[in-house]
Amino acid sequence: KKQIAQLSNPITGTAQTEDPKMQYEKDFHNYLKTGNALNLRDDPVAGSEGTNTNGGYICPDGLDKRVVELLTPRSTIRRNATIIVPAGKKYERPYKKTGITSGWVGETTARTATDAQTYDMISAEVGELYAFPQYTQNFLADTWYNVEQGFARDLAISFADKEEAAFVSGDGSNKPNGILAALREAKDDTQRTWNKLQQVNTESATGITLNSLYAIKDSLNYAYRANAKWYMSTSTYTALQQTLIDGEHRGIFGRGDVSQNMPETLLGYPIEIDDYMPGVAANACPIVFGDMRQGYAILERPGIGVLRDMYSNKPYIGLYLIKRVGGLVQDYRALK
Repeated sequence: KKQIAQLSNPITGTAQTEDPKMQYEKDFHNYLKTGNALNLRDDPVAGSEGTNTNGGYICPDGLDKRVVELLTPRSTIRRNATIIVPAGKKYERPYKKTGITSGWVGETTARTATDAQTYDMISAEVGELYAFPQYTQNFLADTWYNVEQGFARDLAISFADKEEAAFVSGDGSNKPNGILAALREAKDDTQRTWNKLQQVNTESATGITLNSLYAIKDSLNYAYRANAKWYMSTSTYTALQQTLIDGEHRGIFGRGDVSQNMPETLLGYPIEIDDYMPGVAANACPIVFGDMRQGYAILERPGIGVLRDMYSNKPYIGLYLIKRVGGLVQDYRALK
């Protein structure tokens, strides 16, 4: 196997080992520029974190982290949900439907058995989010280092848009199970089927009333209220600002302090804007309220895979990039 390069220390005159991650990053960039993957195959770092079973290599930490860091501010759901790293393609865990029951009893009264907690399983699979941009050989060889930051930004923008749409309404087919795709019914937490979200209907088919906002707020169990937020699109937010006014024609929104980075509030809870949420319309679900961190989980396999393809579309070279992501509602009581 290739020996890791030795660098001379100018002060002590002794040799020091180059950081394996830095060496892997150099080898990876050389692979993108030239297609030479020999060092990646021989490098002990690449053997453990680079090669994957589908061919191709994992982006080095620097590029991968830049993409993830750029994704988070653009994605409302990613910024608020729980991130889980599943062990494989499928994620599965028990979901507690009911707890232990108990009761009062006299000192000498016979004790009857009480119910134990009951469980069912929730599960989801990660899908593959991909991009396949095409470049010329000269572009990759001559300008890659100059455009890498822009490449990471543009890739993050593309991935974030696809992710957010799926987190909101994805059907679970090779993509996340979206929040709004979950089954819903109007019954409260004590009456509703365990794997359905509670739907609170408005008093109007074409608008949202103040009474319906109080109803959805009060339907959330107190255990989830500490971190609860409103999630809505810009168009819904604008509609509420225009229609929800008091007797003095003043809006009921709480104005946030920009200097203190305090968000605007509605009935005392922060508002998050997500333009992948639907607008106000008949039979639409334009608002979600609750604790997103407890209610929704994003499944994310580490790393972004890259395969350099110089055969499919000559004379162009394609960079086939994949990111494995899934999602599911993990607590049906935490979101309304």
